[in-house]
Amino acid sequence: MPESKTNAAESRTVADKPAAGAGSHARTGPRRTTDGITITRWSLGLSLTLALTILAGAFTLVWDRTASLEAQMRDLRLEVRADIGDLRGDLRGLRAEVRADIDDLRTEVRADIEDLRTEVRADIGGLRDEVRELAALIRARETPDRGAQ
Repeated sequence: MPESKTNAAESRTVADKPAAGAGSHARTGPRRTTDGITITRWSLGLSLTLALTILAGAFTLVWDRTASLEAQMRDLRLEVRADIGDLRGDLRGLRAEVRADIDDLRTEVRADIEDLRTEVRADIGGLRDEVRELAALIRARETPDRGAQ
């Protein structure tokens, strides 16, 4: 029997290469090495599982936060609507008070105007009497002077 002339180093390199025959693939597939890191189906599956778990966790956190924000927004809308209703009621009350105050002021102003008109008429009547008396005095002074001419 002839002896094999291949050494251990050569057999490793041959074993790492895929078989050249048709349909004969290694069970784990070819191993790829990058910078000394060996990537296998198991490590790739583990990496994908870890990435999907982290992604699902992040999605769950975002979903929960979105749901809590929607609940807060709903509560805030209800509070704002209640506040707006209160403000409308307060505004109606203020309008009623302002209208009542305006009506009271109009009544007071009209009464004050009537009082002033009465006082002005009385003062004008008194001034008319004084003007008549002054006119009579002026005529009385002028009348003796005419008789002297």
